[in-house]
Amino acid sequence: MVQILTWFLDSPESTSPYSLHRIASEGCKLDKAIGEWFGPSTIASVLRYADERPNDCPIYVGGSSPLERPQPLRYMTGRS
Repeated sequence: MVQILTWFLDSPESTSPYSLHRIASEGCKLDKAIGEWFGPSTIASVLRYADERPNDCPIYVGGSSPLERPQPLRYMTGRS
């Protein structure tokens, strides 16, 4: 539990991949200014790339089309 909480600490350290510092920094790489609104697709992309560690819980970023159930399942399981 404590380890999970450290992921969200308000710190620019790599031990806090989901901190506001990290989200803002990754958003700048996607041409989003600090303070600018991040829509659902943008924040999903930011969170996906903010965590540099191998992840047991991958973040699926869908396109602009409707999401079909098999898409994220294939992504998360690695199965075709």
